[in-house]
Order: sequence, then structure tokens, then C-alpha cells
Amino acid sequence: MLRRPCLLLVLLLSAAACGGTAEPDEAAPELAPTSTTPTTAPTSTTTTPQPAPVLVELRLERRATDGTEGFEELVRATLTDPRGWQQAGFEFRFR
Repeated sequence: MLRRPCLLLVLLLSAAACGGTAEPDEAAPELAPTSTTPTTAPTSTTTTPQPAPVLVELRLERRATDGTEGFEELVRATLTDPRGWQQAGFEFRFR
């Protein structure tokens, strides 16, 4: 019998501790408006020399004859795509 009132008391105390809002003692101080002036970044006139491209010489071979038509053209187009290896500084020479 004592268990039920104790449980009710614990629940009420928990709810009272978690709920409600406290009124602040003081109002938050108002911040003065700030203004910013745009600044420009310093410009640099130094240039770094581009390294020479890495030369890769290769020969493409297709020994299989079933379903591999166009293999050489596909590999060549993939390796020479300007978004890929050439942009990274590689130059391919096919023999």
C-alpha cells in the first residue's frame, strides 16, 4: 500500500523538476550593431611552372575475338579523355 503513494510522489517530483520555465533575473543586454567593411585579398603575381607531362608509351592488344570488338578504341578514348589522366599530367603514346 505504501508503494503506490511513493511512486506517485516520485512521478510528481520528476515532472516538477523537468517542466516549467524560469524567468530570467535580468534582460539580456542589447548588442550594438556592427558594421563590416569589405576587404580585398592581397594579389600574388608569382606563377609556378607546370611540370612536364609524364609520358606513357603503350601498345594495345586484343587476342580474344568474341565480343571484344572496339576494345582498343574504348581504351584509347578512356585514357585520352581530357577530364582524366591528361588533366593529371599524363601523356599517352600508342604504338
